[in-house]
Amino acid sequence: MNANHRPLLSRRLPAFVVLCCAGLLPARGVEASGPAAEDFSSVAGAVVELLESGDAAAFAEAIAPSIEDWRAVASTDRNEADEDPVGPAWQSVLDRQRQQLESSARAVLAKAAELNVDFAKVRLTGKATPPKSLGTTRYSTIQAEGESLRWAEKVDVVVTAESIPAAQEGAGYQGEYKLSLANLLKFPAGWRCQQGLRWVSFPATVADEEVQRELAILGKVVARQGIDQVDDPALLPFGEAIARFIRAGDAEVFVSEAMLSVDAVWSMIQNLSAGSGRDGPSREQLDEQWAMQRNVLLEPAQSMVALMEQQGIDLKDAEVRVERVEIQRLTARGGPGSLEGLEGNQGVVKLAVTSDRTSSSGENLSGEYVVAVEEVLRIGGRWYVARPVRWENFPTDVVDDKALADLQFESYVAEHGNLPPGTVAPDIEFFGVNDEQKGKLSDLRGKVVILDFWATWCGPCQEPMAKMQKYREENPEWKDRVAVVALSIDETLPTVRDHLDQRGWSSTINVWAGPGGWQAGAPKAFRVRGVPTCYVIDAEGKIVQAGHPAALHAPEVVNGLLK
Repeated sequence: MNANHRPLLSRRLPAFVVLCCAGLLPARGVEASGPAAEDFSSVAGAVVELLESGDAAAFAEAIAPSIEDWRAVASTDRNEADEDPVGPAWQSVLDRQRQQLESSARAVLAKAAELNVDFAKVRLTGKATPPKSLGTTRYSTIQAEGESLRWAEKVDVVVTAESIPAAQEGAGYQGEYKLSLANLLKFPAGWRCQQGLRWVSFPATVADEEVQRELAILGKVVARQGIDQVDDPALLPFGEAIARFIRAGDAEVFVSEAMLSVDAVWSMIQNLSAGSGRDGPSREQLDEQWAMQRNVLLEPAQSMVALMEQQGIDLKDAEVRVERVEIQRLTARGGPGSLEGLEGNQGVVKLAVTSDRTSSSGENLSGEYVVAVEEVLRIGGRWYVARPVRWENFPTDVVDDKALADLQFESYVAEHGNLPPGTVAPDIEFFGVNDEQKGKLSDLRGKVVILDFWATWCGPCQEPMAKMQKYREENPEWKDRVAVVALSIDETLPTVRDHLDQRGWSSTINVWAGPGGWQAGAPKAFRVRGVPTCYVIDAEGKIVQAGHPAALHAPEVVNGLLK
């Protein structure tokens, strides 16, 4: 499982903007297993009770995992004097899960109210539809390692509404209402939900086409599918904004029409704060954070314009038409039942250009132009660029070979999140954590280098860092032929030093990137988009392999080089 901490906008803003909760369970393995013997009636009953009572807090309390649930599955062969197998640190995670469930339940009730559905005027019955297969998920506590629980990715509940003779006005609410719960675990006391509740469908007499389209989009989020402008018509105006930017060849058009603004972010924060019941940052705090984020978005757009000027691409009098806008991956940042703050990754805008002009190469400018967008956010019914844009493709022969090679390079970086093998490693500068002396990567030339980017605040970074402390002990033949470098991107050096001292991590060459965090010179040069990220660099200074430490297996790569 790739657990990188990424430098998305949501990582740059306070954590409350991302209403997702960290799970307790480190690994999951789905097995072929029939669900026939499983009883999900309590889940259906909890959903019906929610719709009838309108009590989101009671619903979350009833169906979210509790600390008692976890204690019930801890090892039973312990004495009362033994340490609690489920420590208090878990309670905060469980509280976040319950809050997320309550927030999703409130969103479910709010949508019903928006559609003027009064469930008090109908008789409700619920039936759960078990998943086609169930899985198991491993967990570990102080007393129990690698034990497992039954797991269901999702359970659908169909609620049938029938009119009550004494309430004739309820006839308009009749029909089948479908809801879905995600990420369920089976404890001794029954099935519990870790993630959230959402609407799947309403009767045709209740919801119009726009609402059904919204639910279809949220269904694609859960199914990890992409969307295009047909699925969400709001993508078409976004594509047209990109088209105007390209036609004008002016980054200011990008800023005013397509790029995320501090006002849009503030609006999102206000909406998500209201839905979650949590306070957000002040406008002053947001403005301070936005100063850096704005340049992160603007500079790539300026580079796109500069490339057009270098290649003689002038589209000011051309016809530029949007052919297709698509997003490959969606994440519901605002909760399971909301499009507000919906995050889209790997976006593409395809433009059809008709022009009488030619580029510097002498080729006519007409053809398909493709703009890639790393991340977009949906706020207030509009999509905005939230991470850098770049050129992905031009019509044949419109740009020269060097520009094409640069495009291929950038496409690799965008797809893999790191520099490609064979690239000469950037000669970055860093500071020793203990002596604060400035050093350079080229100082290690002649050695194979394991370069790991990490941060003290990054949970998934800690295990790889601990493992790296044993690399030299486990590979004594490395001697002075290999350098194991742990490069922190924390904001301040004392934070790194204290963290390393507390853990006794002194077997790596511990260095700091300098002030700036993600925007410090070292992570920027190596295109680090998430931590942990590990590079193996050969003795000549060329990148051999890169990726998440868990998938890279750096010692194996190093030993292959040394042979």
